[in-house]
Amino acid sequence: MVIEGDDAAGLPQWYQVGPKRCRVGESLVDIVFDKGTIDALLSAFPGEDNPNAARYCVEALRVLRVGGIVLLISINSIDVLLPYFMSADVTSKSFELCFKREMDVSNQFEGSYDPSVSALRIETLGTRYTMYVFRVVGSD
Repeated sequence: MVIEGDDAAGLPQWYQVGPKRCRVGESLVDIVFDKGTIDALLSAFPGEDNPNAARYCVEALRVLRVGGIVLLISINSIDVLLPYFMSADVTSKSFELCFKREMDVSNQFEGSYDPSVSALRIETLGTRYTMYVFRVVGSD
């Protein structure tokens, strides 16, 4: 997970942190970018209730400012992810889903092209990913 926020002087700061509680203060971050962390957490602890994924969402919500976003690229469907993001609870903040777009990473390699699906060249085991953007709403 990569997060971006401001330091005490208001200058941009980038942090690369793991899914456990990070050392970034509350409501200091504008963007959390995830390409694979929550997928790994979900696959490592399969089942209906995954405490690792739940904790991940709470921690992202804790460090994000109101108006901040989680930009997530995932192999998981919205049905799998949404319960974790919607149940995250940090004081008076919560997440809302504000963007979703499917990406096909196979059409570049097979010679076909579908302009209605974004194409992205990445190293991957799968061919279809979805980009989600969850925005923080509420008050700090």
